[in-house]
Amino acid sequence: MRRSTAERYQEIETWVAALAHYDNNEFEESLQAFDVISDTSKILFNCGVIRATLGEHERAVECYQRAVVLDQYLAVAYFQQGVSNFLMGDFEEALANFNDTLLYLRGNNNIDYDQLGLKFKLYSCEVLFNRGLCYVYLQQKDTGMVDLSYAAKEKATPDHDVIDEAIREQAEGYTVFSIPVGVVYRPNEAKVKNLRTRDYLGKARLVAAADHGNTSTGFAGVDKRRHLEILHSAIDDRPVEKLSYAATNLVRPGLSSRTRQQSEPPINRNLFPPTPPPEADRPVRAAKRASVDSSHASVAAAQSLRNGAFKPPKLDLGIAAFEGVSPEKPRIATVRSASERPRASRGYSNSSARSRDTATSHRRSVREAPSQRAEVDDENEHA
Repeated sequence: MRRSTAERYQEIETWVAALAHYDNNEFEESLQAFDVISDTSKILFNCGVIRATLGEHERAVECYQRAVVLDQYLAVAYFQQGVSNFLMGDFEEALANFNDTLLYLRGNNNIDYDQLGLKFKLYSCEVLFNRGLCYVYLQQKDTGMVDLSYAAKEKATPDHDVIDEAIREQAEGYTVFSIPVGVVYRPNEAKVKNLRTRDYLGKARLVAAADHGNTSTGFAGVDKRRHLEILHSAIDDRPVEKLSYAATNLVRPGLSSRTRQQSEPPINRNLFPPTPPPEADRPVRAAKRASVDSSHASVAAAQSLRNGAFKPPKLDLGIAAFEGVSPEKPRIATVRSASERPRASRGYSNSSARSRDTATSHRRSVREAPSQRAEVDDENEHA
């Protein structure tokens, strides 16, 4: 059932109000406002980002899962689901999430979500880097380093130079790429300015076609046949610079997350699925909410971590979600995400230098200890 103009107007107003709370770091109020309109993949994705910012990664995963139920092609939702699972220590599920993300890149080296209201560009090298780190933390270092080497070949921005650094240091102490802090779906500015539609043209009238080549009355003749011919041809005419070797050839079959939809495109495919159309008109909110809540309950029951997995500490506001994971050694954040956070006192090279200086001083103290003990013994004998 189509929504009325008043319902669309109310939805955008609620969306704008929720974003105002979010921008003011009023996350609980923002979640309450978003919950009223949480029957689209974009809003559910926003809820997942907010939950992750609060350190509630388990609930964030639930939001991302509900988002991909509504839009199975939403690669960025699989991506952020993998980030949250990685931070919770569920590296196996995170590995599958990043593999799903690589699949739904559909052979592209990036997906730019800016036109959809999300100021974020998802790169294939970031997805492959994250998948490689999961292999490394699962004690499959050789396989992980292969992913990192392919990721280095598809670098697209200076921020991706951290991939080369990780390869030189055998990925020790590094963490995953993530969506920057503060990036969520926002409504189109034109829609916000023109919330109330105006009828400038009046009622539309149907005019019959005069083309004698049409095989039926109306507009369903030649035009329809041409459309079908285009669909059946399925020629991949994308420019070469847009294609990704990793997203086309390195998706691992048989590796999928627990919530992957049954209707996903086949792994070994020759043709890519068409770009999905905008979200269809949604049914009445009450009926939709009931079905979404039922799927939410089943997803929550299936979400559980392996025995021994640790829960990361609650994140400080304005700090990227991947900091402070390991109590033994802090993981090195990627430059792309670090650029969105308050700048640290020193960079990666300084941190590694500090660790080497500490190790050197420790070895020096160990070597000097026997001589110091010998001097004390001599003093005792003279005494």
